[in-house]
Amino acid sequence: MLRDSKKKPYGFELFVDEKQLGLNWRDGSKSRYGLEDLRRNCPCAQCKELRLRKSEESGLNVLVGDEICATSDVAQIEFVGRYGLKIHWADGHDYGIYTFEYFRALDNSNFD
Repeated sequence: MLRDSKKKPYGFELFVDEKQLGLNWRDGSKSRYGLEDLRRNCPCAQCKELRLRKSEESGLNVLVGDEICATSDVAQIEFVGRYGLKIHWADGHDYGIYTFEYFRALDNSNFD
């Protein structure tokens, strides 16, 4: 858990045309994350299990079934306590909590 308040965002912006989520961090930095990447890498238990099962079976990370219909359109975003954001996707999926640590880790890596 991020204990240093400077490592937490004070606000976020949704860039609809660019399909990006922007975070404004207390340390003065700004980050942007692709909504499609965030949806594809949803941290909820259901999505993690699906990704694990697919990679074990085929070694590939391919969208199938319901995932093809999954949308990266956002209905709502809200802070969850002092540790993350909950993204309510337009298709009703809203189980994952994207922690601030998760976002910070993405700043230093790339999605597959």
